[in-house]
Amino acid sequence: MSRSAPPSSAQDGEQKATPVVLTALDTAYAEALKVFEIERKNVKSRIAELSQRVEDAKRTVDLTKTESEKVTANSQLEELVHAKRLAELDLEWSFLRNHSKYRRGNNFQVDPSSPISVAMKHDNFVKTKYPLLLSSASRFDVLTDLFGAVSAPITQRHKRRHQLTTSPSRFLNPEVDVEVAYRVPKSIPSKNDPPEPALRVLRIGEKVIFGSVPVESPEVTITTNDERTRYFTLLMLDLDRPNVETKAYEEWCHWLVTDIPVTSHAVLPSFPISNNPAPAPPSFPGNTILPYIPPLPAKQNPRKIRRYTLLVIEQLSPKLDLDFSSVVASAEAARSAVTPSQAAVEGPGELSWQVRERGVVLPLLKFLKGEGAAKLPTGAEMVVKGMALWGAEWDVGLGAVFKTLGLHEPVFANPPKNVEVFLSRVEARQNLLESTRFANPLTSTPSFSDPLLVQRIQSAREERLPPRLITKGAITVKRLKEAEAQPKSSKPAGSKKKEGKASKKAPAPAEPAKKESALQKRVSRRLGDGGIPSGRGRFGVTAAVGLVNLRRRDTLS
Repeated sequence: MSRSAPPSSAQDGEQKATPVVLTALDTAYAEALKVFEIERKNVKSRIAELSQRVEDAKRTVDLTKTESEKVTANSQLEELVHAKRLAELDLEWSFLRNHSKYRRGNNFQVDPSSPISVAMKHDNFVKTKYPLLLSSASRFDVLTDLFGAVSAPITQRHKRRHQLTTSPSRFLNPEVDVEVAYRVPKSIPSKNDPPEPALRVLRIGEKVIFGSVPVESPEVTITTNDERTRYFTLLMLDLDRPNVETKAYEEWCHWLVTDIPVTSHAVLPSFPISNNPAPAPPSFPGNTILPYIPPLPAKQNPRKIRRYTLLVIEQLSPKLDLDFSSVVASAEAARSAVTPSQAAVEGPGELSWQVRERGVVLPLLKFLKGEGAAKLPTGAEMVVKGMALWGAEWDVGLGAVFKTLGLHEPVFANPPKNVEVFLSRVEARQNLLESTRFANPLTSTPSFSDPLLVQRIQSAREERLPPRLITKGAITVKRLKEAEAQPKSSKPAGSKKKEGKASKKAPAPAEPAKKESALQKRVSRRLGDGGIPSGRGRFGVTAAVGLVNLRRRDTLS
């Protein structure tokens, strides 16, 4: 490669080209191109040799007669085809046009018909997402709770980031790239946004508000970068579902699909969910054992972020032997042993969605060892080859999701100390939500004509229950109350005797008006006259709920 210099003017006015000057960088680039061309020739010759060996292996398979010889010949043919594919990928990887076509920073445009695009995406997963996935699973205690891993080797790749390089459990080897995409709306929507949000791949450990997500299954993308067809089991778990009977957290299955064939790259499409647990559409691959239920974190105090994970388990055979009748029998035995109060919340929706069976099919380790529902050969074990991890927290919109599915919405919390105040707060909140249901917080201000409603709002705000956790907000309120309770003397301590003698002779003067404390100023500034926030011209559902509910900083520090 040469770099031409700009022309210079001579004395006679004619332009002459200056001699070409090659820099050290140009020389090194030219030598690198020569090395690339030599390597490409070697790879092409190796591809031609492997192609000839593949053709010979195919003829050998056709000529074999015994079953044992045919199995051996087929395995040799698969190895040769795999070696040829790796050589072809090495050749395509050396061309710059492939990098500019399929790669945009850390994002990759996957073309299933192009092996090089799938290989580049999988290579990025191995280098970046694989260690981050393991470190996130360790930080969120997923390795301990699911796989029983106590410790793991940690290496410091960067100064501020510790990442795992190897899996600490023999049941986990996440070499397969798994991506889960939901229609998560934007946190700050705009008028130009489409009516239905687009599918977006969840980040590792991302917290999602599922009350605003459409009730449908996610789009799952599985990338193995292997031309051989492999079969997987898809398992989606809730790691933090409270069990009232055992008073402990348990694993709970949201989705179970077996016998999913994957050849290098597969996309499991999204489909809507209704109150009828119908099977997946015909285009969905695999055998659906337990239909999909969206993440449903329950309302509980103190608040808790539920951990959800989607696992891709490699099967030992194309068809997984699953004894689901034993799972149903165990669920029926547990259902018959519950108390009447627990049986009252287990209606037709819970029976149709097989809520009991979803807890019996686990825990995961028994499932992988073949000691639970899955039946494996003696000594055989399954391994988790792919994993996606995210979190979710309860929000108001989840009530509509429970109603759509026909399930009872559970609430986990300690009973209130003052039941009357609690019931009045609940009633005031329901009335307030009904009165502001059709009000637009950006264009209109609802009017409250019921004085009893305003009185209940104020009483609920003043007589709210103390927070269960010691937080910064609680400490601040306590200090303000203590400062308000202490008497403040306006005169120095040396004038106490004179003040006492004067009090015997003359009657005490009228008590002046008390100065408004800092806490009262904050409450009056927040509520204003009539219980409606002052200084704000708009009043929506969110602000109304904030009057009768504890603030977030009062429950979580």
